[in-house]
Amino acid sequence: MKDQIDLVVCAFNEEEMIRSFLEEVKKVVDQITEVDFHFLFVDDGSSDQTIDCLLLAQEADPRIVILELSRNFGHEAALAAGLEAVEGAAAIILDVDLQDPPSLIPLLLNKWREGFDVVNAKRISRSGDSVVKRWTASVYYRMMARLSPKIKIPINVGNFRLISKRVVDVLNSLPEKTRVFRILIPFLGYSTAEVPYRREARRAGHSHYGWSSMTRLAADSITSATVIPLKMAIRVGAFVATVGFAYLVYVIGLALFTSQTVSGWPSIMAVVLFLGGIQLLFLGLLGEYVGTIFVEVKGRPQHLVKKKWVNSGDAKTRS
Repeated sequence: MKDQIDLVVCAFNEEEMIRSFLEEVKKVVDQITEVDFHFLFVDDGSSDQTIDCLLLAQEADPRIVILELSRNFGHEAALAAGLEAVEGAAAIILDVDLQDPPSLIPLLLNKWREGFDVVNAKRISRSGDSVVKRWTASVYYRMMARLSPKIKIPINVGNFRLISKRVVDVLNSLPEKTRVFRILIPFLGYSTAEVPYRREARRAGHSHYGWSSMTRLAADSITSATVIPLKMAIRVGAFVATVGFAYLVYVIGLALFTSQTVSGWPSIMAVVLFLGGIQLLFLGLLGEYVGTIFVEVKGRPQHLVKKKWVNSGDAKTRS
């Protein structure tokens, strides 16, 4: 009996890419006859014709299953919805923009057959990305490596990877709502291999993962992976207090033992602005942690599936 592999693909306003994506992926998977591939698309509340393009493709290929979310919940939440629907022996997470080359699928499968539960696709080149995005990505991965030393977060590895059903089941069992899978999957500690590749530019359309999304990803990564920044606040506060006390002793010494005077306005403003900036920085950081706690305590679902479209070959059904 053939193993079933589910290709989990999140899409948001990607009407220009659906057809090209399916053509490229099918060229690869249709040549792998020993595996039964299923396409599990998650429409993350698209406002264009993405869902119509997917339904049209499903009419011609009953292997396609579509989860239509009730609104746009974000990429990580959409990915969580897709993983909850995985039924195969393993899942391969792909982006619809084809920057993650489908040609890597056989290599990911080979590593999985060797016994690895997680097979990461590691970017050794990001020539398809802008200079700014490459720089911010480098800062992000190195920052997370420093802030979460107990979790071996692989550098330049996104969500493009294969994970076994065992890992999928564990991920689905986790109670947290704020999820960053590039942090969660390494946290689990299952056997991991890597396959290198070069990341190309998008074939069509434009990225919907802008500055706000990247900032949110970084904030969620920090608050979900480590409390080191909170501990840093104590150290910075102790350092600033020490410097302030030393400066106070210096000023008192000048007043008592010399005829010199310290200019009041510039020194006071410098100290106030410095201390105010430090306080606001750590108040904002504390707010991120409190906000994460707030989301978790409410217990609301991280996504809502509006419809699930399945083509049985005889008739199309939805639930």
